[in-house]
Amino acid sequence: MKHEVYMDRAIALAECGLGTTSPNPLVGAVLVHNDRIIGEGWHVCAGEDHAEVRCFDSVSNEGRPLIPESTLYVTLEPCDHQGRTPACSLRILQERVPKVVVAVKDPHPAVGGKGIQRLKEAGVEVLVGVSAPAARWVNRRFLTALETGRPYVVLKWAQTVDGFMDPGNGVAARGPVWITGKRAKQWTHRWRSEEDAILVGRRTALNDDPGLDVREWSGRNPIRLVIDSNSSLPGHLKMWNLSGETWTFGHKGTHPHSDRHFEIEWDERSVDSVLQHLQGQEIRSVLVEGGHRTLEYFIGRNLWDEARIWTGNTSFGGGIRSPEIQGALMERCNVDKDVLTVIRNEA
Repeated sequence: MKHEVYMDRAIALAECGLGTTSPNPLVGAVLVHNDRIIGEGWHVCAGEDHAEVRCFDSVSNEGRPLIPESTLYVTLEPCDHQGRTPACSLRILQERVPKVVVAVKDPHPAVGGKGIQRLKEAGVEVLVGVSAPAARWVNRRFLTALETGRPYVVLKWAQTVDGFMDPGNGVAARGPVWITGKRAKQWTHRWRSEEDAILVGRRTALNDDPGLDVREWSGRNPIRLVIDSNSSLPGHLKMWNLSGETWTFGHKGTHPHSDRHFEIEWDERSVDSVLQHLQGQEIRSVLVEGGHRTLEYFIGRNLWDEARIWTGNTSFGGGIRSPEIQGALMERCNVDKDVLTVIRNEA
């Protein structure tokens, strides 16, 4: 039996929950009998059945007698506690599964090896670590939040072929200047639907007046986050519309327009405070779409995990330079006339 083949299928299933499971992890499960899949499932939404339960429930009446002779593949350690749903470890024992293959242990304090321990103590054979790198990558948002104490941070910006993100000279103050094409915009809106929140700074909010939603894609709108140090952004901006919540961060105790306001001291460590507040609200991931200054806050503090950089087929000849960033190249591809570069922070 090739464990990686079935675990890879479970990982693919887990990805089906991207954008809907947070603050829970992405989890997929596959039940295999004699090299034949008889059940599979994934966690669809926080508060609903976990992947293991959906996997067992998917087994046909004819296949149910085979469960005690089958192997369960699951991308993350089964939970062992009663939350909004029953413990998955108990369901596995009730189904009398003799062997469970786990890709990654769950670092959540309520789990933390307890699920594996319960299964082993009950006589279940447990194998851990199959396809672990791929499983960790799919669950990078959840795992980063649990292991580092802050949300997973994705930086995104668009730049010209000559390395500028803004023409300067007050041009941006009259509205956004589009560097990339329609497909790049659609991809960006898809990314928004996959993250819990999207963050911009005060200047971007004023100059571009962005909606910060997913109108070019089908999916949920992220929570909109705005750094407004003196709580003075006007009420006519699109980000205050009813398409989603908008949270603000500033040194004043209140904000006249935001759905939720967090008071922070504004200094070189302010982004640390922003991420700490978001972690406390179980925000697992943030897409930072701010201007040069906001992006540099995160880069300078090394508080980023991934950067997605669009390079359009145009030039400004001057203006505000794009940020300089160092990391491991993950991907570079053409999207119509634009080029997407994805960099991972390995510092």
